[in-house]
Amino acid sequence: MSRLLIAFALIFVLAQASVLSVSTANGGRGGANANVITDGISTVIVNGGSTKNQAEDIVRIVDAVGLGAPSLIFLTDGNPDHFYGVVYLRLEYPETPVQVANEDIRQELLANIAFLDQQLPIEVLEFDWENTITLLPNATRIDVLAESLWVDSNFPRNQALFCSVVYYPDEPFLITGDLLYIQTHMYFGRPLNYTYLNNWKGTALNSLTSRYGARDLVVYPGYGPQGTTDSIQVAQNYLDTFSQLLLTCTLSGNFYSMTEIADQMQKLYPSYLTSQILQFITTNPAWPLNQKELGCSGEVDTLPTIDAAGTLIPSVVLLVCLFFAFFF
Repeated sequence: MSRLLIAFALIFVLAQASVLSVSTANGGRGGANANVITDGISTVIVNGGSTKNQAEDIVRIVDAVGLGAPSLIFLTDGNPDHFYGVVYLRLEYPETPVQVANEDIRQELLANIAFLDQQLPIEVLEFDWENTITLLPNATRIDVLAESLWVDSNFPRNQALFCSVVYYPDEPFLITGDLLYIQTHMYFGRPLNYTYLNNWKGTALNSLTSRYGARDLVVYPGYGPQGTTDSIQVAQNYLDTFSQLLLTCTLSGNFYSMTEIADQMQKLYPSYLTSQILQFITTNPAWPLNQKELGCSGEVDTLPTIDAAGTLIPSVVLLVCLFFAFFF
């Protein structure tokens, strides 16, 4: 009888362990999200946070779970908004591996550290990134929890040259990293250009919908609150708005300046957070070059508006220009 009770107890424990839960350490003003996943036995941190304070928030979440050091710190891409906090997480968890999906992401991370040399705190610069950042044993799975997490890095270049997402199919959730922002302004700085922008709003985000777009999907974005599959289309509309503004001229025949585009994005999406991130539009040399290369797609006399779904409603002048461009 006692053996039977033990067997039932083990089945119960394993059943409980197979249910994954996700907590988010919000990046706050301008910071990227980080997530802590647990199965009741082990934990995985996805992305290391943008600041020391956020790394401390991640540690508090892990401590509250009460399972000791996490089994893995996984980074979805090589951008500093995800790797910065790793320095401070490793002080707490010196034996926890820090891994990425592939060598391309690892090399982009190392290149970003070298590029940002004089802009990073001394403890970040002196950290042994070369030997700390390693690769997943299986590039398509995280296998340290009771249930495997899928890892997908098959995306074209976008705002990150290389990136990955994390997916759990049973009670579906998707951690997108910087591929998706929800109710927050997006990053349009380097290395983004018009080709990568189209990759992002087209192939990359369409891939999220086609591969993982279940109606009950819970989406944990790189920035902003959790959302659903519908959040992907809203993000595509936002990127399309930027694209249209970039290639639209005023009636005087001049393109909008980068400062004017940043201001208009803020006016069109007044409820969106992290408006300060729009300043990177003005520091990216690709946008003026793309304007010269691609030319005007239409003219406007007034600021366009946005409908409830986040879709750009152009001015009457732009609609007329697009009509003639299409039919004549």
